[in-house]
Amino acid sequence: MPTPTLYTPEDYKRVLEAALLTAAEPLPLSELKRLFDDNFDDDTLRTLLADLRSDWSQRGIELAQLADRLGYTRYWL
Repeated sequence: MPTPTLYTPEDYKRVLEAALLTAAEPLPLSELKRLFDDNFDDDTLRTLLADLRSDWSQRGIELAQLADRLGYTRYWL
């Protein structure tokens, strides 16, 4: 069965939301980028994550941006 094509920012945000809600640990940006066939630059992905953060703030969920000991940014609920 072919993978459906994603077209809108809302479609991309749904994929990110599912990954973040089911993750057992914080996810680095590089891992989030691998969820998509499209090549996103970091700024585009950060914009989608910022939109999710805003959407979730209305639902009582907080998307946190964390830095680990090595300075890598990860995203976590």
